[in-house]
Amino acid sequence: MRKTLFVLLIAVSFITACKKSNKPNPSTAAKKIIVSTVGGLGDPEGLTIDVSGNLYVANGLIDNIGKITSAGAISIFAGKISTNGTSSCDYENGIGNAAAFCNPVGIAADGLGNLYVADAGNGVIRKISSGAAVTTYALSGVGIGEPYGIAIDRSDNIYITDPYNSLIYKVSPNGIASIFAGSGVAGNNNGLGTASSFNRPLGLTIDAVGNIYVADQANNVIRKITPAGMVSTFAGTGTAGNTNGNVTAASFDSPSGIAIDAAGNIYVADSGNDLIRKISTSGMVSTYAGNGSEGTTNGVGEIATFSYPTAVVVDKDGNLYIGEANSGLIRKIVVQ
Repeated sequence: MRKTLFVLLIAVSFITACKKSNKPNPSTAAKKIIVSTVGGLGDPEGLTIDVSGNLYVANGLIDNIGKITSAGAISIFAGKISTNGTSSCDYENGIGNAAAFCNPVGIAADGLGNLYVADAGNGVIRKISSGAAVTTYALSGVGIGEPYGIAIDRSDNIYITDPYNSLIYKVSPNGIASIFAGSGVAGNNNGLGTASSFNRPLGLTIDAVGNIYVADQANNVIRKITPAGMVSTFAGTGTAGNTNGNVTAASFDSPSGIAIDAAGNIYVADSGNDLIRKISTSGMVSTYAGNGSEGTTNGVGEIATFSYPTAVVVDKDGNLYIGEANSGLIRKIVVQ
């Protein structure tokens, strides 16, 4: 009897493992993925965390940079304070709230506590010191068009997406900007550097060895760029959907934000699906949180709902913070 039961359990486990679903991975769901709301700062288009664990928020439509300390205190760190949620689009350097931005959408922190902001409406990169002094980061080389996503590697190279020109820029530590990947014409070609093409690249993240992963929104895929500039399609079929499985069979719908944890797992703000997806180091795509319905419900795993998630960042403990464009909320995902 025990042998029969054992064989039956193996068969059931095998069949279950072979099924594809857009629900959270059972092994992960068993750990209780819990979604909560941290707060609302306006329009969280970009998120980053500094070396002290403070969360910074690029509030695109209200033109400022928010800060949530590791203790949970919320403030406007730089840029004009919007009292009624309206835009204060302008261009001014200064300290804290004396400075002005215009549609800041991407943000990244370096190892010294400085922030770099993709100030899309002004077409520049702004630098914010740990003391909230805002300056324009002077660049030479090529112009950077309308910057969106921004990430910094371990050598202090800065990578920037330009969704409107379908380009990826690289800025060296001495401030020289160049086109790192993309032809400037929308497309989905893989290849080296400018022989490749993108279609509305948004968020990007960098792994421990310098590979760059890009949320190529209009192509519905995740692209990978090696340190040498070789571009390939890392995950997604190119057809909008929410299929889980191997990276070559999985599908996304308008992915916008992307982040990587210390173990090398990648998390995607799958905007069109209102889901948070996970790409494991073994190349399997699963639904990490959400059920595909739009909303702001908190809870465990697939009980939770999201409202057009656009930004994602991972803290040192592996917790995720999600910025939602439609609700203006910042959500937190922890595993217990």
